[in-house]
Amino acid sequence: MEEKKYEEPGFFTRIYREFVKKDATPKEEKAIRIGILGAANIAPFALIKPASQMNNVTIVSVAARDPKKAEEFARKHEIPNTHPDYQSLLQDPNIDAIYNPLPNGLHFEWTKRALEAGKHVLLEKPSCSNADQTRELVKLAKEKNLVLLEACHYKHHPALQRLTEVLRSGEIGKVQNVELNMTFPKFFPDTDIRFDYGLGGGSFMDEGCYVTSFSRLVVGEEPTSVLKAEPTVLKPNIDIEMKATYKFPGGATADVHTAFNSSWMNPNGWIPRAVITGDKGKIEFTNWLVPHAYHSLTVTPEGKSSRTEKVYKEGWSTYRYQLEAFADKLSGKEPKSWISAEDSIGNIASIDMVYEKSGLGRRE
Repeated sequence: MEEKKYEEPGFFTRIYREFVKKDATPKEEKAIRIGILGAANIAPFALIKPASQMNNVTIVSVAARDPKKAEEFARKHEIPNTHPDYQSLLQDPNIDAIYNPLPNGLHFEWTKRALEAGKHVLLEKPSCSNADQTRELVKLAKEKNLVLLEACHYKHHPALQRLTEVLRSGEIGKVQNVELNMTFPKFFPDTDIRFDYGLGGGSFMDEGCYVTSFSRLVVGEEPTSVLKAEPTVLKPNIDIEMKATYKFPGGATADVHTAFNSSWMNPNGWIPRAVITGDKGKIEFTNWLVPHAYHSLTVTPEGKSSRTEKVYKEGWSTYRYQLEAFADKLSGKEPKSWISAEDSIGNIASIDMVYEKSGLGRRE
């Protein structure tokens, strides 16, 4: 069967579709009914917008610690119902799946409760505060025959699938090093949940889950050690910046840099970039994190000219591709992309290694 050909939408079309256009796609009678735990800022982008573009997913309710906040959120985003608390949302028989975008430190407790209530879960990254918690959730989901998907959205985009194809082709040979960043200015105050140890905070918990997963994807192995982990400490046990190097069993290394303290004067540094060096060439991937906005994948085989590829296909956001995969899995179909349980465990276990090496200790 030939691969489907797309007339890929241009930049302005993609931006209009994602940030301006209001969608109200009619829903199937048996559409998957999702409830949201918490009125989180990420929910409109990660779930509500893509669901509005799909006919087989519908958002039916939201719950927040403050019922008034849930009601305001529901009105703003045209969600038909609210629940007075998290537990009542989980117990609703008219909800099939839960989206959990709560702070990191609440992922374990409320995902466990959701699974115990018989709900499938789309769980924001990082999966939990540490690998032991993630292993327990994975075990529970398997026992109850429920779907548990960590929302590492960027990996579902066609540009990432293309990167994987190029790596597997051997065009740049064996990967020797990955260098990548995810560095932003200090958008958030010191009191933000991202800097709260009790809620699983730290720059490497937030941004580190991305650079770690990208490194592991590219190398195709789990790191065996962390050669260095150098934090810039904001407050006790909390990093506002982390520079770390992973070592992999085949000899490859990954140099990763996360920060929430980058200079406002260097907006070019805010764009996530990756340089993948192989023994026969290299790949430079600009904006690997949000490739649906724009990206470039430049491949330079040794002794040959560079070429730059851009892959948008339908032009959907990474979150739309992710929700399509989640919906396919719940419907008994084979998703085009997936984050396996083993992948989620490997990622948070690697993050634990960095925190242990840094002297800050893993999140508990």
